[in-house]
Order: sequence, then C-alpha cells, then structure tokens
Amino acid sequence: MDRKSKEVRVRNPAAAGEPPRVFTMDNVFDESLSQQVVYEETCRPIVANIIQGYNGTSVNTGTGRRESAVARGRKEEERDGWTREMRRVDS
Repeated sequence: MDRKSKEVRVRNPAAAGEPPRVFTMDNVFDESLSQQVVYEETCRPIVANIIQGYNGTSVNTGTGRRESAVARGRKEEERDGWTREMRRVDS
C-alpha cells in the first residue's frame, strides 16, 4: 500500500514471478493511521457536501468491525467517522 501514490499492490501467492496487480484509489489508509486522520480526510468533506445538497457516499472496508450509530462507551478518538459527523452535525 502506498499512501502517497494512492495505490494498493496485490500479489497472487500461487503465481510466483507474476507482477502485482495495482489498484489506484481516491485514498488509501493503513493501520498506522488514527481514526481522526481517516475522519478528517474522508467523512468531514463528504458531510459538508451533503449539507450543501450534494449526494455523498463513504465505503469502509477491511476493518473487521462494526460501529453503532451512538458508539456508547467509546472515547471520541475511537469512534468512526460517520458517528463523529452525526454527533457534530446534530450539536
């Protein structure tokens, strides 16, 4: 995964010697980044556009966890982006 070039490279372990497949994304985030960084770079701009009347979508894959809409008992920095935005817009 290369955050700067926004690429994910995937190798087929059964096909030694084949070059990796390269997928270019709008953004890529690895496990070293905080929820705050992901939130600021993805959810906040989308919600700002929604409030202005545009459609918006965010897809979260690969985390292996689900987040409730209220995220009871979690510290703010541990909540996912949509939970943070719902709380911010609602306040």
